[in-house]
Amino acid sequence: MIRADHARRNLRRHAERLAQAAVDTTLPHRAKATLQRADALARFLDDLSGRFTPRTGSLPRTALLTTRRWFSPWGWTLSVCW
Repeated sequence: MIRADHARRNLRRHAERLAQAAVDTTLPHRAKATLQRADALARFLDDLSGRFTPRTGSLPRTALLTTRRWFSPWGWTLSVCW
C-alpha cells in the first residue's frame, strides 16, 4: 500500500510537470520542454510497470444495473434501477 501511494504521488507530480510545461508561455522552446516532460513521464511509467506484478486473469467487472419499469393504468411510468 505504501508503494502504491508513493507511485500515485510520483505519477501526479510527473503529470503536473507535463501539464505545466504544456501551458507555460515563458519557455523559449515550449514544445521541446513539453516533449521532454512527456518522455520523463513515459520513463517513469516504464519503470513503474516493472515494479508491480501483473494480475493473472481478467479484472472483475462491474455488474450492470437492471432497470424495472412499471406502467400504471393512469399513464405514468415508474423506472427503478438496482
